[in-house]
Amino acid sequence: MPDGLQTIGKEAFNGCKSLTSVYANMKVPIKLENHQFNDKTMQYGTLYVPVGYRCAYMESEWKSFKDIKEFGTLNTDDLITNQVAVNVETAGTLRSKIVAIDDQFMFTNLKVTGELNVDDIKFIREMAGCYYSVKGDKCIGNLQHLDLSGAKFVGEGEFAVYDGSNSNTAKFTNNAVGDYVFYALESLKTIALYDDLKEFGSSAFAGCKNLTSVSFPRLLTKIKDSAFVGCSSLTSVSFPKILTEIGGSAFAGCSSLISVIADMKIPAKIEENTFDTETVLDATLYVPQGCIEKYENADYWRYFQVIKEIGTQTGIDSATTSDDVKEVARYGINGQLLNGPTKGVNIVKYSDDTTKRVMVK
Repeated sequence: MPDGLQTIGKEAFNGCKSLTSVYANMKVPIKLENHQFNDKTMQYGTLYVPVGYRCAYMESEWKSFKDIKEFGTLNTDDLITNQVAVNVETAGTLRSKIVAIDDQFMFTNLKVTGELNVDDIKFIREMAGCYYSVKGDKCIGNLQHLDLSGAKFVGEGEFAVYDGSNSNTAKFTNNAVGDYVFYALESLKTIALYDDLKEFGSSAFAGCKNLTSVSFPRLLTKIKDSAFVGCSSLTSVSFPKILTEIGGSAFAGCSSLISVIADMKIPAKIEENTFDTETVLDATLYVPQGCIEKYENADYWRYFQVIKEIGTQTGIDSATTSDDVKEVARYGINGQLLNGPTKGVNIVKYSDDTTKRVMVK
C-alpha cells in the first residue's frame, strides 16, 4: 500500500485468507473500521510499516495486528535543529502537517500554534520519544524544544502512557496540562505554554529527566501532586502571582533546582514534602518585595534557608564564605534554631546572607 493512500474500502482484504504480509508505506495510519482485514491475517500475519513509525501504528486501529515490524533504514544524521513553526487550523491534524514536511523523528525544535486536541498531544509525545508499552518499547523521537505559547487545548480525552515498565492514564482537558500528559518524555528539554492554562495535573511532567526549563502560565492557580517529580535537570521555577496551591512531592527529585521564584504576595499552600530537603537547604527562594517575613512564617516555605526579594537575583547563588564573613545563625535539618554546633546536619547562615550545609560529628 503506497504512501499517500487515504482510504481502504469496507472488507477490501477480508476475503484474502492466505494474506500473511501487509506492507503499509503510509506515514499517517489511515482509519480501519470496516473489517478491511480478516481476523486470521491480523492474528497470524505481519504488518510492515516505515522505520520510525511502529509507535504510530501501535496507537491506531492497526494495533489489532499482533505482529508489527518496521522496514527500511533510519537516518538521523541530518536532524532539523532550527525551529519549525506549524499552524494547526483544524484540531487533530498536526500529524499530517508534520509528515508532509519530513519524518516526525527528524524534528528537535517545534513551535505549534492553533487548536490542539488529544490526538495532537499524543503525536507530540511520539515526536519526543515516548514509551508505548510496559516492555520498554519506545518511539524514535528527538524533539527537545516545544513551544506551545501560541496554541490552545480543545476537547477532552484519556490515553495510556508508559515509563518503560509501568502504565498510567493521562487525562487531557482544555484548561490544564492534565494528569500525566507530558509524562516520561525523556528527550524534552524546554517547553513553553500558553497563559490561559489554570492547572498542572498530577505527574503532568513527571519523569522528564532532561527538562531544564518550563514556562508557568500567567493564570496558573494549582500545581497538583508529583507534577514535576523526577525532573532532575530542572534548575529554576517561576510561579505566577495568582498561584494558590502546590501539591505534595510536586518537585521531589528535582535535584538541580537552585532558584525558586514565588511571585505570590500571599504564599501558596504547600506540603511538607512539596520540595526535597536538599532544595530548601541549597536553593534560593525569591519572593515579592516586602514579603520575606510572610514566607518566613508560612508553613513549609519557612524551611527555605535563603529567602530574598525578587530583583536581587544575580544568576548565581553563592554559598561560599570569606575570612571577613561571620556566622550569624545555625539551624537543624528541620529549620529549628540551634545554640551551637550540634551532631548531624547543620545549616549555617552567614552575615552576607549565604548559607552552608555542614556535617557535625
